[in-house]
This record gives sequence, structure tokens and C-alpha cells, in this order.
Amino acid sequence: MLQNYFAIGIRNLLKDRSYTLLNVLGLTVSITFSLLLMVYVHDELSYDRFHDKAERIYRISSHVKETENEFNWAVAQMLAGETIKREYPAEVEASLRLLPADRVEYRNGQTRFLEEKFYFSGENIFSFFTFPLLEGDPRTALKEPNSIVLSQTTAEKYFGEIPSYLGKTLDNNRGETWKITGVMKDIPQNSHIRFDALQADHEIRQIAAADGGNWGQFAAYNYVLLQPKVDPQAFENKLKGMYDKYMASIFQPLKIKINYVVQPITSIRLYSKMTSEPEALGSLAYVRIIGLTAIFLVLLACINYINLTTARATRRAREVGVRKALGSTRGMLAAQFLTESALLALVSGVLGLALASALLPIFNVMSGKLLTLAALFHPSIMLGLASILVLAGLIAGSYPALVLSSFEAVAVLKGDQTRSGGGWLRQGLVIAQFSASLMMLIATGVIYDQLQFLKNKEVGFEKNQILVLRPDPGSTRRSEVSTFRSLLQQNSDLSNIATASVMPGIDATNKNLMTVESNEGMKEIGFDVVGADENFFPALGIKIVKGKNFAGQLGDTLNAVIVNEALVKKMSWADPIGKKIKVGGGPNAPFAQVVGVVNDYHQKSLYNPIEPLVFVYRPAAFVVHAKVKPSNLAATLKGVEAIWKSVFPAQEFKYTFLDDEFNQQFIADQKRGTLFSVFSGLSIFLACLGLLGLVAYTTEQRRREIGIRKVLGAGQGQVVALLARHFIILVLIAGVVAIPLAAWLLQRWLTEFPYHTALQPFTFISALLILLTLTMFTVSFHTIRAALANPVKSLKSE
Repeated sequence: MLQNYFAIGIRNLLKDRSYTLLNVLGLTVSITFSLLLMVYVHDELSYDRFHDKAERIYRISSHVKETENEFNWAVAQMLAGETIKREYPAEVEASLRLLPADRVEYRNGQTRFLEEKFYFSGENIFSFFTFPLLEGDPRTALKEPNSIVLSQTTAEKYFGEIPSYLGKTLDNNRGETWKITGVMKDIPQNSHIRFDALQADHEIRQIAAADGGNWGQFAAYNYVLLQPKVDPQAFENKLKGMYDKYMASIFQPLKIKINYVVQPITSIRLYSKMTSEPEALGSLAYVRIIGLTAIFLVLLACINYINLTTARATRRAREVGVRKALGSTRGMLAAQFLTESALLALVSGVLGLALASALLPIFNVMSGKLLTLAALFHPSIMLGLASILVLAGLIAGSYPALVLSSFEAVAVLKGDQTRSGGGWLRQGLVIAQFSASLMMLIATGVIYDQLQFLKNKEVGFEKNQILVLRPDPGSTRRSEVSTFRSLLQQNSDLSNIATASVMPGIDATNKNLMTVESNEGMKEIGFDVVGADENFFPALGIKIVKGKNFAGQLGDTLNAVIVNEALVKKMSWADPIGKKIKVGGGPNAPFAQVVGVVNDYHQKSLYNPIEPLVFVYRPAAFVVHAKVKPSNLAATLKGVEAIWKSVFPAQEFKYTFLDDEFNQQFIADQKRGTLFSVFSGLSIFLACLGLLGLVAYTTEQRRREIGIRKVLGAGQGQVVALLARHFIILVLIAGVVAIPLAAWLLQRWLTEFPYHTALQPFTFISALLILLTLTMFTVSFHTIRAALANPVKSLKSE
């Protein structure tokens, strides 16, 4: 019997090729891109789950609460992890510290690279995390001082492909030699922390423990491996005792409270709210949206199948009547129709999987991922594909099967029952399709509006044509920076040579606890500190709105500070000039006075609110800025390189432009916006396929009505308008449903940004007009053909 169902099903599908093609096309497209979206979501949800002990590994982060501020850091003190292990042995099985190394240049002969992703680590990292070694003993690889474990890519970068890297050495421009004791597989992309090398932290450990530990400095990423069945929340509550025992002597006089936050590493990617993260975080909102998009695409294709099948019902009514007259039961007919839908789903599934495999490299470029075919064929993704096929094959096919199999044989053969019923259901499904498509189209527009808002937002400084050069602070003397700056000033193609501790608009700053004169007396408050020389503000176009700039003298180092408008507002200073601020230096350090106030600008990215800043005088900081003339840029850069090599002969020449660095912050959202626009287009494409089904059904059912109207004098334009009006009304109803819901959801999404655009009515109107236009194009084929048809053919007796 089953073999008979398949044989008849294949024959029926081949008989009506246009119907089959539309259904296969819709299902294949939806399955293809649903699979790609599923792989994306699975990758985001899989972060750090590749570790064998992932469910027991937690990061110890810091929550800092001042009298007027509170903030969260992903880092904690250097000795936090190992001290917690010693204090709470019943809860903690092991601890680990990872400390990012400075930007240092490493060399193998003439091969040299400036490294920014090296970390200092304890020797137990390979028993803690699952980072397999290709060479070396994981138990002893980091046991000896000055030992280093390279990633496979890093090892090949310095030495090429050789049989063994063990025993080779790397020198750096700080006079250190590191012996390679291991080579590990490249860190997976779905890791919340990634590095190119691990260095033994013996010297760091000695420095950290020299005076019992510096419990006021937060610099390291600390991890603990909890004992089985330990409650993380109860453990976090226990850690409150660490403050009184180790930190109160430092922070209590300053009215600062420190609590540790216990974070599962598997939740860091999507749920962490910490600053100073080692890698960029993901977006839980985007993951949810993309997951819903995958579901929408499948549902839209299923709706198409229902609409196209019911539209085709009149053609198969007689088949049903004949089958019933020959003894087929309703169950047998339903099984036949379900078999056909299962065949369609199976064919579409195979094609969709093949197409998804072919499109994966393009999808990687669009999404910024490095997904492989292994990720596409992961068991969970295959289970998702199977679920889609069941949904499309059984659930989507069940309604047509039940409707068609319910036809009465006698009525059908007499021509009295040719309608499939369910008109309101079909129209409701089309409205649902267009509501979903319209919401996605509106969301695409709002995402674009937000990106343009951020790109065009006034940032408070000039970022165009600013060349940035960064000598290695570990191997560079400040006198060399001064020499470098002086030589750059002699180049006529450069102007406003300035040095600072950070780049504006990009770099995070160091938060320092300082004594500040408030309206109620002296207070201890943490503010971000920027070191800068007297040229920094003119070079970047940052305006002095009150007071004066640094005088460019040594006395500025101790006697003068400049603040921004945000700090003045926070302190409620009526007149900030002359206010006293002590930035570090111990209890006997002198107070500096505020000599100027600069306009607020975005020191961090536009995804962070502007925070109060204190500028201290640093005449030779390690980030050099220079305004470059746009003409003859290549020659200018060659001249700068020659100066660099004369002052820093041991360092590789590297440069960047401030605007290029600034625009890097938008790349993730640009990729997400591109993805969303593509899938919005796909949803509209699928909705239009569904509309074809409803149009075909409507014109078929109203064939005689159209013929009568034409005989009575109706013109072709009137007939087209008559048929098209119905579908325009459906789109407008979809607009009534989708627009308020989209506005509510997108307004909530926009509030996640500290700076965001307002919802633009034009975006909503444009989306609706686009949908109406595409609807008219879709409808026009069937309606025009119906209007041009000879009425005699539709009215003649059968």
C-alpha cells in the first residue's frame, strides 16, 4: 500500500509541474536559510561548551559600588582566584588566572610580529580548560620560567611548517627569550577568550605575591573549577566574606564596597554585562530575532503549501470523487495527500541541505562567522532539519489532506462540490505571512536608521585624516617618544603632533580612585583617567569650553588637571576652575587643580555612554596622533616610516587611521543588519509565493463571475481592480497588525543603546509601500490573465 502511495504521489507531483515547482522552491529556500540561521544560533549558544568541565567552570568577576557609582568588571585582583581556592576548599577544586600581556614584538631572526593576544597563565590551564596540545606535555608545558605554548597558526607564522617546534625560541624587544614547550590547536572561535600564545606566569606570580598581594589592582581574569553539586549562587554569597578579610582595609575608608560575581563561562557570550571583556560579546536580542526568523521562514513555507494545495483543490476534486466511488476511504485519501507532502518535504530537504552547504562560505562572510560543514551536519542541526521536514510534510500537509479527503463523491461528480472551504483560514494565513514580512522589513529599516544615526552622530572630536602610531610601551623610553614627536613635527605634511595614553572613540580608560573636592567636602570617587600632552586637544578638535589648556610645562604633571563637562555635571560644580583633585600618589601626594574644562566627547565607543574624564599631563605618552594632509599620502607614510625606523629600529612599523579604527565598532551590527535585510527579502519572497496560491485559487473560483462581468460590459481594468482590491485590503490589514507590534518591539530594542534614533514614520510607510508594490506585481500576473481570458470559455457548458 505504501509503495502505491509513493508511486501515485510521484506521478501527481510530476503531472502538475508548476505547482510542484512553486512548493519545492518555497520549501527549499526556507529550509536552506533556516539551516544557516540554525547553525548561527547554535554557534552563539555553544560558546565555551567544548570544555570537558564547562558546567563547573566559573569566572570570578567584580562588582564595585562607590558612594555615587557602581560598575562591573570582568577582571579581579591578581591573587583572587588562588586565594578563593585556599579559603573555600570545600567549594573550589582548582583555580586559574589569565593575565593579558602587553603589546610586545616577538622575533625569530628577521621574522617579527607585534603580538596583542598573548596571555600569562598558570601551569594547570590544560587540566582546567580543554585546549588540546599538538606537541608538548600538558602537565609540564608551562612549569618552567620563560616557557611558552604557541597556537598552531602562531607557530607556523614564525617558523613555517616544520616537523617539531619544541625547543625553538622566540626573542622579544624587551630582551626576553621564551622557549617553546608546546603547540596547541588554535582556540575555537566559540570561546569567550582567545589567545595566540600562553606564557608561564612565574614572574607575574612573584610580583603579585611580593607584599601579600595588591588587593586594590584589578587586572586578571580569574576562574574557579567548582566541586560537583556546588550551588553557584550560595557560593557567591559566601564570597562576600572576602571583602572584610582582604579588601576592607583598602576600600572601606573610601566607602567602596567590592563583591565578587560568579559567572558560568557558558553564559558569558550572551549574558555578561561586564566591562573589560577579553573578546566582544554577542547579542542575546539578535540571537532571539534570528531564531524567530528561522521559525518564520519555515512557517511561511508551510502556509504557502496549504494555500497552493487548497487553490489546486478544484482540479483534484474529481480525482477524489472517482477514488471514493471506487472504494477509497477518507483515511486512505488523507494518507495519499500526506505522502505527497512528505515527498515534497523530503526533496526540498535534500536540496536545502545541499544549497546550505554551498552557501556556507558566503554566509560566513555576511555573518562574520567561521562556520564549517561539520557545524552544519552537527546532530542538533540535523535534528532541527528532521523537525522541519516533519512540520512541512505532516503538519502543513494535514489541512489539505483533511479538506480534500472530506469531499463527497456524489457531489463532486455532479459538479456541486468544487470549493475546498476554509476561505477565512487562507486569508488569515496570508495576513499572518504579510504581517511577519512587514515586521521584518520595518526592522531592517530601523536597524539601518540606527546604524546611520551612530555613524553620523557628532562624537565631539575630529577623526578624519588622523594618523595613529603606537610604539611598544614596554620597550620604549619616553625620551624616544619625545624625539619621535619632534622629528614628525619637521614633516610639512603633518600637523598637530600629539601624544596621549589612549585613542579617542575607541580605547577604554583606566578608572582610578581619587580624592575630589565636592560641594560637601572631599570625596573618594573613581573616575576614568586619560594622559595627554598640550597638543592633544587642538589636534583632535576637542574644545576648551572653560579655563585653559595645559601649559606644556613640567609643573603641569603635578599641579594641573583638565576635566570634561560630564564630570562637572556629576560633581554639580558651579565653577570648576580651581577645584582640587588628587590622582593617586598616596596620602601625602599634593592636590592638583582643575585648570580647564573640555567639551564632552566619546572616549569609548558609541555603545557606551559618555563618562566623566580626568586629563593629566603626560608629555610623552605612547599613542601618537598626527593630522595628515590628504594629498600625496603614500609619500607621507614613507617619510613617517623612515622616522619610525630611525627612532625605533627594533620595532615593526605599524600605523592606523583614527576613522578606520572608529568605524570598526559598527562592523558587527552592519553584518547583523545585512543578514536581517537578506532574510527580510526572503520572507517577502515566500509570502509572495503564498500569495500566488491565493490569487490562483481566487481567480479560479471567480472565473464564471469574471466572464459574466465581461459579457455585461466590464473592462479589463475594472476586472483587474476588482481582483486586486481584495489583496490590497489583506496587505493593509497586515499593516494594521504589524506596524504597532513592530513599533513596540523596536522601541524596546532601541532603548538598549545609550544613544539611539527615534522611530521614523517614513521607515514604516516605506516598508508598507514596498510590500504593496510587491503584492501588486505578484497579483498582476493572474489577474491580468483572468481579465484577458475569453468569457465564452468560462461560461460554456461543461
